[in-house]
Amino acid sequence: MSTSTEQPITPSLPDQPQNDYVRPIHSEDERVVKTLIGLGIMEGLPKANNKIILNPLCVITILTLGYFLNRLMSFMPDEKIISWFTALIGPCLASLPILGLVEYIQRPHFIALLRRTMGKSDLVKFDGYCSEGKSKGWVFVHNDQIVGTILVDIQKPGKKLVSVLGDEEGQVNLDKQLLENGENKEKSTNPNLRKRKSTGVSVNTTSNNGIVQIRHLAVDSPYRQSSIPLDLLIEALDQSFNVQNQNKVIIKLGYFCSNEIINALKKVGFVKLTSQQVKGFEFKLEVPESIGLLGWKGCWMIVSKEVYEVKKEGIVVRK
Repeated sequence: MSTSTEQPITPSLPDQPQNDYVRPIHSEDERVVKTLIGLGIMEGLPKANNKIILNPLCVITILTLGYFLNRLMSFMPDEKIISWFTALIGPCLASLPILGLVEYIQRPHFIALLRRTMGKSDLVKFDGYCSEGKSKGWVFVHNDQIVGTILVDIQKPGKKLVSVLGDEEGQVNLDKQLLENGENKEKSTNPNLRKRKSTGVSVNTTSNNGIVQIRHLAVDSPYRQSSIPLDLLIEALDQSFNVQNQNKVIIKLGYFCSNEIINALKKVGFVKLTSQQVKGFEFKLEVPESIGLLGWKGCWMIVSKEVYEVKKEGIVVRK
């Protein structure tokens, strides 16, 4: 009787998950990444329209105009029950031109923001910007499709990037050469950089006080309620804190940023900076752009390494 025992066979694991995973950004991801960022900007338009339409002043205007239309067209209610439904015709007719006017006024604001964002250096020079270490990016792949992305600016946190596109179609910034001149200047000011031996850890070439900025965080709307925003944030924060040895991470949010993204940021420890904190920050932060008819402004949020490590312990991330 043989006493030898068979060793269990361990199945070989694939080099890369086939379903859901986070990976570094590639140059061929440019179109999809820009699409996700653009969709995140333009989805604020219907939210802005709703803010105007549901404003009490706008509601009173619609009801008042509707009342006069009902009087003019003899749709006022009488003793018949059906007449109470016809009384709604006036407000409905009055709301149609108001809805169109609000859309007509606010859409150019969001189109201009979209053009300025797409024309900035981190997206115009997508491949070169990431490969030179000025930005690090990751994407979330679900069933072989990119459904989320995050871009982290290592070199110019809090600073306003130059945009080569104007607010309207066909407009081009005459100072677009500043992008190339600025990069050439950085290379020429220290020629010894070429002689340095590259290492696995990126070197921070500017004085940012150990702070980096998340420039873009975008997830396709059907997947925002999942753990995808958290997966992207944790990957970016782990790289920033543990690999890049940074101390804090900041992010500038638009006023109409989705609630799912904001909740994910809060789960990993991000807190909103007050106006006084922004003014007294370690270096000058870019002023959030106003958007829409009423000039809604976004905000800055920040998280430190210590807070993130405490928050991460209580987060279950899908692997």
